Amino acid sequence: ESEWFSLSPGFRSRVESFAKSLTHGDLRLRNRALYLSPHLWSGAGTLWSELLGRVGPGARMISSLEMLAREPIAGDASLLIVDPSWVITRDSLRRLAAWAHGGRVVVMARSPLYTEQARQELEQISAHTKRIEIDLGVPYRLHALGNGKLILFDLPENLSMQGEALSSWQTFLTAVLSVAEVQGYCRMSDS
Repeated sequence: ESEWFSLSPGFRSRVESFAKSLTHGDLRLRNRALYLSPHLWSGAGTLWSELLGRVGPGARMISSLEMLAREPIAGDASLLIVDPSWVITRDSLRRLAAWAHGGRVVVMARSPLYTEQARQELEQISAHTKRIEIDLGVPYRLHALGNGKLILFDLPENLSMQGEALSSWQTFLTAVLSVAEVQGYCRMSDS
């Protein structure tokens, strides 16, 4: 309390005004990129760390597909990255594809964590869409879904996120952000 009152009255007034604006919802940051994680209570890994570092406060982690239907959360987002440890079911794949159809980009790993029905659904989607295959250290396929895109990437066998492998993930994320037309507000040059 004594620290607060040691600040100048003009500064305290500006901070209080800013806080009131935030409380009333007059100010808010747009969520431009979402990261779908199985849970929110532990680290999500390199993709999330890199996304947060690039997009900053415009990135948000979610743990439920229901959040994609909520306007304040997903309304402005144009990118969704699905954590490689998320279990993909037919229903979740259909919901992700429908979200992408609206002009957005969904990024998913091809992994053993697909149910058999989801794997069949993905094969149908892949068979009926145009695709581009790209390998920039992390091989991936870019599929057109309506006005949006689905990016399916292969998980490297060694998930080491250091050295050359980290550089490959950074290059991959740069490509994904470019496809989704997501840019950070600013870049830090000093840690």
